[in-house]
Amino acid sequence: MSCQTDRNVTYGDKIHEFQGSFYQVAGGSSITFTWFTAKLYAEMRCFSGRKGHLVAINSPEEMSFVQSVISDQPSYANDAHMNAWIGGVAEYTSSFVWDGFCGDPVKLDTGYTNWCEGEPSSSNGNSEHCVASHIHGTGCWYDFSCYDRANYFVVEYN
Repeated sequence: MSCQTDRNVTYGDKIHEFQGSFYQVAGGSSITFTWFTAKLYAEMRCFSGRKGHLVAINSPEEMSFVQSVISDQPSYANDAHMNAWIGGVAEYTSSFVWDGFCGDPVKLDTGYTNWCEGEPSSSNGNSEHCVASHIHGTGCWYDFSCYDRANYFVVEYN
């Protein structure tokens, strides 16, 4: 798909703007996605000629905005234990990066992070290589197996 010709492929999910980028939360309480499926579905979307990708969160302000977009979902109040996939993924070196959606991956540990207490926990050798944000509270991040399922994913267009 070319976002130059298919300018708006959003699948009906509401678009939100913040500091020149656009965001979208997809999913709901009755559906689940692996990280790989969420990544694929995010990259199948276009808005205003911009290709979608799983969100890379680079500041506390952006995290707060993403949390507000998530809390705007109709099923939010009933989804207290659910998570949303974001663009973080572990490299072979076991450090986490934002997926290389537009160039080389960017290391998470060189900028803003919002890890939950005790996370990331994959350092003990388990297979938790993808990052999800808890949808309530601060939206802190967990590392999960990329094959685990989350009910939501957050798309960024920039």
